[in-house]
Amino acid sequence: MTRTRFCFPRLRMVTWAGLLTALVFVPQSAIAQDAPAGDEAMAEEEGKKDVEEIVVTGSLIKRKDLTTSAPVAMIGRLEMDASGMVSIGDILQNLPAQSNAINIQVNNGGTGATRINLRGIGSHRTLVLLNGRRMVYGGLGANASVDLNSIPTAVIERVEILKDGASSIYGSDAIGGVVNIITRKGFEGVEGSAYVGTTQRGDGTVYDLSVTAGTKSDRGHIMFSAGVYSNKEIWAGDRDYSTFDNQVWDWDPDQDAANCPNPLVGGICVGKGGSSAPPEGLIIDRLGEDGNAAWQDLQTNPDADGTWFRDPTSGEYRPWNTDGTSDIGEGDLYNYQPANYLLTPQDRFNVYASGGYDFSEYVSGFFEATYTKRHSDQKLAPEPLFTIFEDLTVTADNFYNPFDRNFIDVRRRMVEAGNRNFIQDLSTFRTSLGLEGALPEGLGPLSSWTWELAYIYGLTEGTEINRGNFNRPRLIDALGDSFRDTDGVVKCGSPGAVIAGCVPLNLFGGAGTITGDM
Repeated sequence: MTRTRFCFPRLRMVTWAGLLTALVFVPQSAIAQDAPAGDEAMAEEEGKKDVEEIVVTGSLIKRKDLTTSAPVAMIGRLEMDASGMVSIGDILQNLPAQSNAINIQVNNGGTGATRINLRGIGSHRTLVLLNGRRMVYGGLGANASVDLNSIPTAVIERVEILKDGASSIYGSDAIGGVVNIITRKGFEGVEGSAYVGTTQRGDGTVYDLSVTAGTKSDRGHIMFSAGVYSNKEIWAGDRDYSTFDNQVWDWDPDQDAANCPNPLVGGICVGKGGSSAPPEGLIIDRLGEDGNAAWQDLQTNPDADGTWFRDPTSGEYRPWNTDGTSDIGEGDLYNYQPANYLLTPQDRFNVYASGGYDFSEYVSGFFEATYTKRHSDQKLAPEPLFTIFEDLTVTADNFYNPFDRNFIDVRRRMVEAGNRNFIQDLSTFRTSLGLEGALPEGLGPLSSWTWELAYIYGLTEGTEINRGNFNRPRLIDALGDSFRDTDGVVKCGSPGAVIAGCVPLNLFGGAGTITGDM
């Protein structure tokens, strides 16, 4: 990655994704950087030098910010190819200034999108432009940031990253900085690209195929590109470092030496964590001393402080063991990590087209169109039910409650329902077209002005499907009173007041006792 000094030799009007137009006239002489007279004379004697013009979106407001240089990091096409990454989002997320933006490695809370978050103040505070014009937001609901997966890497010529806050120029969505993605222009010929990669364990395989074609003439150019991308999942349980959710706590080496499996310097202990909602079920009595006494009389150990775990071997409730996870026999905590994605799967298809034509020496036209279709999903461990957090009560008259008393804190991992699954199918479309040019010579001070008229339309739409969750209103009925009717079927409610469409839920029978009807 190289660095350069950034200047603003020409400005363009910000155009919002939608039905917006803008006509901008800016005198270049008014925003040119000051240079010593001697340098100008020397430049004239040596002849004109080739200077690369960098065009960014600006503002009509005259400010000192627009007439001075600002630091910009630039990533060229050669550097992108050398990175070995096939997504522009993955490339940009390796910037030192980027932090905490989601990507396909985010399972719990992820949406399949890849974003950039300069300075760590939120991806909606980093402005993303495509050829100096705003890119349509891509995500679920009213997400106010760009999904970088919607921009195919095959058509990108370079990326300019203004890492200084630029809210005074661009608005509040550029507080963190600005990312301007520049696509290839004047490309001629046909170019194909194929990438296949996998891990040493044979999972997480990535496929990326693209083809780009273009042609140009003395007055115009046009380019078309299409590509498909697919990456497969990696499960957290397939890597040693993610098999368990390690937890850290303070401890006293002099008093608690036996209770710390992995002591660290400074009184810190690391151990295997897990969930207090196991498949077998856990009951925490929170109904007062009298309630605890009544509950403990039913148990073999009256000194368990009201916290009871259903032993899968004996089927009896015993004191809760928090020394480790049940899958390795160190305790009763549920290890949810193996049932989670470490890398979430995703499939994408995209097409991109752009072109330009010089109508005359002073007027040229341009167009861009891009479409991306994405399918992605995230998987979490089966739903944990905490009745106390949902303000639910398992009543004493629930058919499956063997203790004839109410419980407000029953915890159960609903393994019978399978993993929670969050699936996204999104389409992102953006098109822009317009005219740009410069005023002819002989108009006095106006001859140095340039102008642009642009129309931009963008749309993201999609569907999200959530599976494996429970319906709280139905849980209220299913954990309430229930009875076995004369036909031998267990029903919600009471004789003469049956709740139609309800099947009582068994939280006390252990793993495998929740039926499909429940």
